[in-house]
Amino acid sequence: MTDFWSVCKPLKSFTGGKLIGLYGRGSSGKTTVSASFPNPVFIIFDDQGLNAIKADYPDIPFVDATGYSAAKLIELLDSIPTDTERTYILSTFSVWIDNHPAQLMQEKKKAHMNQDLWAEHNARVNSVIAKCAELAKRGNRIVLEFHERTSVIEGYENELIPEVGVNAGPTIQKYLVGMLNYAFHTSIKQYTDPTSGQSYSCYAIDINPLNAYYWIKGQGAKDGVPPYIVVEKGKAYEALKQYYSEI
Repeated sequence: MTDFWSVCKPLKSFTGGKLIGLYGRGSSGKTTVSASFPNPVFIIFDDQGLNAIKADYPDIPFVDATGYSAAKLIELLDSIPTDTERTYILSTFSVWIDNHPAQLMQEKKKAHMNQDLWAEHNARVNSVIAKCAELAKRGNRIVLEFHERTSVIEGYENELIPEVGVNAGPTIQKYLVGMLNYAFHTSIKQYTDPTSGQSYSCYAIDINPLNAYYWIKGQGAKDGVPPYIVVEKGKAYEALKQYYSEI
């Protein structure tokens, strides 16, 4: 019989993973933010986001995983070494999710998605997310990029605040809520420089978990987390570490 207290550990010995979700509209700075993480390596899925950073970061390595099945993508992820110094970015992961049903229909020789295929789709996508969480738990830093989706209740468009989250189905969204250690929203905001008084558009990251509009998740946040931070090129990761030291 197991002695309960013999397997208990002090909470200070617990270490969370580093599975990070970034989501936002197209051209809102997701890839720019990801490129600021330590030693980034991109895994891309038929997405043009790398064009936004190519001139500034010409030597960042990438793998083109366009058209990969879930099994092949998991095989690729399994080949990632235990490496706490690098950041592996799936860019843009929601593009792979969007393309997966067509791949699944072709595999199963079906003309349309049915209930069983949608269940298979959800299971396969979640298996990839689970593999990313496994890598993050062992020490790798993994970033999943998503486009955003705005959800409103029909008939209440002018009465309720719309919910903004990742562009994925409800089953996948619920799984992400539990698996991600961090989730931040990227956006473009008008910023006024307090010194010069000049206003300009800039990339920003919404980072406060109490945000009523965007889904934000942050573990171990310090006190006084602002609603958002302005992103300077190459400095987004360091800015996030000011409030989330374990990221």
